[in-house]
Amino acid sequence: MKKLILFLLLVGYTSVAAQQYVPFPKENVEWSIVQCSYPAEFQMAKSYTVYNYHLGTDSIYNNLLYKTLLIDSVVCGLIREVDKKVYIVLTSSLYGIKPYKKLKDCYFSTKTIYGAEYLLYDFNVREGETVNSGIYQYQITKIDSVKIKNAYRKRYFLSNADILIEGIGSIKNDILYYLKPVPMCSDIISYSDLSCFSQDAETIYKNPFFKDCGSHYKWNEFDYLKTSTQWYYGERNDIWPPHQAYLDDYYSVKIIGDTVVNGKNCKVMQHLHDRPMCFGYDTQVAVFQSNDTVYFFNTESQTFSTLYVYGAIKGDFWEVNYPLGKSKVTVDSISSINLFNQTLKVQFVTYKYDDNVYLDQKSTIIEGIGDRTYFFMSNGFSVPSCDMSVLYDGLRCYIHPDYGTYHVPGTLDCAYVTDIPKNTSKLLKINLNSLGILSLEGDLTTESCTFELIDLKGLVILKTTVNASQNSISLSRFNKGLYLYRISKDGTLLKTGKFNL
Repeated sequence: MKKLILFLLLVGYTSVAAQQYVPFPKENVEWSIVQCSYPAEFQMAKSYTVYNYHLGTDSIYNNLLYKTLLIDSVVCGLIREVDKKVYIVLTSSLYGIKPYKKLKDCYFSTKTIYGAEYLLYDFNVREGETVNSGIYQYQITKIDSVKIKNAYRKRYFLSNADILIEGIGSIKNDILYYLKPVPMCSDIISYSDLSCFSQDAETIYKNPFFKDCGSHYKWNEFDYLKTSTQWYYGERNDIWPPHQAYLDDYYSVKIIGDTVVNGKNCKVMQHLHDRPMCFGYDTQVAVFQSNDTVYFFNTESQTFSTLYVYGAIKGDFWEVNYPLGKSKVTVDSISSINLFNQTLKVQFVTYKYDDNVYLDQKSTIIEGIGDRTYFFMSNGFSVPSCDMSVLYDGLRCYIHPDYGTYHVPGTLDCAYVTDIPKNTSKLLKINLNSLGILSLEGDLTTESCTFELIDLKGLVILKTTVNASQNSISLSRFNKGLYLYRISKDGTLLKTGKFNL
């Protein structure tokens, strides 16, 4: 028993000791800040300012050693850390930063004293305690740990909804937020967000709400899953032996409305294959996007699964839990494309199914639009049971009700369907009357051609010869339904198509 107690004590000591305190940085760091401001009476008129804080040279003030704090290239304060407490001295007016440049004579709720030292962060506090931050006071509502790179750091939740992390500071405001008094006579509303924190030119923390460091664009500002958005994917069907011809076909995916699933506000994505090439199908899937990640509802497991992670970079991976199995998606490389007046990330990925190298599949994911091969990359959503030989041509068109249409270069039109493969005659036509008599008109010679009637299983159920003088075929003995046909001459395909009897 003593050995067990000693072991547990050692384990406890190891886990506590493993999480070492991360001090506030002293050099080679940068905080990227996005400031948004807008008139109180017109919130749509937002303007953004992107600026950076970084630490400069040493400075002696009141016989104490500080690091200079700069906004871009302007010194705005002095900063130092002692016993896990970060202190700051404000050395210049905050109101050189938009939108406060016209507010010098405005009345403020609290006054900041320039040249005075303020406690900015206290990383000694415990949960439930009250902490002074600049000219304000808040309560610590929760403390936990978060993994930053390869180490865990303490994370502090404040009663004002801010969050502090050791070695970084506030991740929801800028450094000077706690020194900025609230203007009481301004019609301008302003707030700031930390978008990125970097050290030694490496991004240590990235705000998941922002698309990129140094940019004010957020993921939720671009609704690529808006109702009426539609995707067209092409496919080539090869279902007739001996595989001499392919028919171009397509299926569509469309956002048709909203729904709530397991408490999540979702979009209803409808998969529609209404072409008569094979058995038609119509299925629906619930999807939603949160920041950079798209999720879909797996009806088999009754849970949501990650589908895309647009923020993932080279080497990152995620797992997709499809109804028919799991797939690991690894980002091989990154590129970009300019669409809808935006620079969208392009991920070149590998789908790995069930650790079987023979099932590995390369594809491309476009930020907001999805996979170019197929939106879900799973047969559980796409291929009907009778399409045993389908070649995917990939995305043809992405149509957004607000942004417009992205027509993939080099592809067919959005809803293109062909009944006439190469080496066929466009002048050859068929007519079917109410008595089940099929007649052929047009480019028929006196020499015999072969007519084949094919059912939806791909079986030839009628084979006969036709020519210019014998061009009628009775089909009255066959059941009503959809049939395929093929006309050839000396092994050369002249025409293929389908009709309802």
